[in-house]
Amino acid sequence: MLSPRFSRVAVTVTTVAILVGACSSSATTAPTAAPPASTGTAPSAAAGSTAPSAAAQPYAGQTVVVNTIEGQEFTAFKDELPAFEAQTGIKVSYNFIDPTTYQDKLPIQLAAHDSSFDVFFIGSENLPKYVAQGVVEPLDPYIQDTTKTPASWDYTDVLQTARDVCTTPDGHVYCVGTHLGASMLFYNKKMFAAAGISGPPQSTDDVLADALKLTTGTQSGFCMRGDKTQNLLDPIYSWGYWLPFQNKVTGYWFDSSWNFMLGQSPYANQFGTWYNQIMTKAAPKGITTYLFSNCESDLEQSKVAMWWDDSSFVSDLTDPTKSAAAADLGFTEIPCAAVNPQCVVVGPWAGFINKNSTHKDAAWQVLQFLTGKEASTYAVSKKALANPVRTSVTQDPTLSSAYPADYLAAVAYAGAHGNPVLLPFIPEGVAIIPPISLGLSELASNQGSVDSIMATMTAGVNAIMKKAGYPKPVPGVSP
Repeated sequence: MLSPRFSRVAVTVTTVAILVGACSSSATTAPTAAPPASTGTAPSAAAGSTAPSAAAQPYAGQTVVVNTIEGQEFTAFKDELPAFEAQTGIKVSYNFIDPTTYQDKLPIQLAAHDSSFDVFFIGSENLPKYVAQGVVEPLDPYIQDTTKTPASWDYTDVLQTARDVCTTPDGHVYCVGTHLGASMLFYNKKMFAAAGISGPPQSTDDVLADALKLTTGTQSGFCMRGDKTQNLLDPIYSWGYWLPFQNKVTGYWFDSSWNFMLGQSPYANQFGTWYNQIMTKAAPKGITTYLFSNCESDLEQSKVAMWWDDSSFVSDLTDPTKSAAAADLGFTEIPCAAVNPQCVVVGPWAGFINKNSTHKDAAWQVLQFLTGKEASTYAVSKKALANPVRTSVTQDPTLSSAYPADYLAAVAYAGAHGNPVLLPFIPEGVAIIPPISLGLSELASNQGSVDSIMATMTAGVNAIMKKAGYPKPVPGVSP
């Protein structure tokens, strides 16, 4: 998503791919078909409706403060605001917060009922926590109100996965995505050819085998965030190749009885062994201190052959002024295994309205504008947005002229095989992160056997869930 991209989850990760469609069964290669249109039903303004007259400036004199971080589309969207301000009378004030402090500062502000800001953008995986705390405004009443939302804004144009992650099990919408980040494998085609490897890996077994083959005295075969402040995101991306997707609430984190899926046999040993081997035998030295920026730098300097991370890094990786390896890089999705056709994790960066805002109607106009087709199209044209969530924008020719064909094919595959549950859709989704991150760090540094590390990780998650009163009915799934 962002550049710089920061962790998507409170203790560790943030987020961000494109294009969603019907999930299909396992495949052997990633398709090159154009992205499918969004499907499903969702609240939308009635056809022919119009928002308040722009000429009347119905919100004149109101200032809407937007909290976010600076980078890529956020700056591009800001460029489009003068015309919006002239039409509505709203003064928009962007409050760019340092990425390293944003994830810590925002929850404190929300919990304190801070009304100094009106709109904020953050990873949509935070929604369950914010809804449970009562700090975000439901948006479906605004979307359905034809006096506030014109038919042309068209919420159904937003990709289904992006709508899913912003909707609670009871059907209320609390956020609107700007871009939809997916897991993706970046690889150096020149290094692959030199090693006699004909193309990108087609399975996780291939990823490990290729990584080992590509590891030499002067280069590493594979990179993934290893520092405990960020090390959860990338394994979330990869373990879906072993775990069966359950539902839109628990994803592949828990089954319907709230058993921690990654801690069950045979998944624990299968994933744990793969992760241990690739991080200890094919990753750079000091991998347990690696942030995304370290992996990105190593890939751009041809020090590593593969990097598994967020698709939105494409803008920097293909920019020859930033990446010495720009001309050599390829983009791909590892085809899903039969156990889980929804193996590609996606997680939109999304906009919310602060429940304590004193300008909610004006805030909705700003959020509506920043998540609309026009702003997204403009950002794509500036190569500031590689992951639009609107079908009309993903199908715009501007996108194909701005980004490589193999990247677009990969995100099309991600959309058709997307898992929208970056974290389980429960308030405890963030609380369970520490024992998992600790276990991953131990696996990446050989601090015990795979079985013992996975058992300890599972015990830590189970203790947190038990203290929170689980097992409980799965919202929207079990009675």
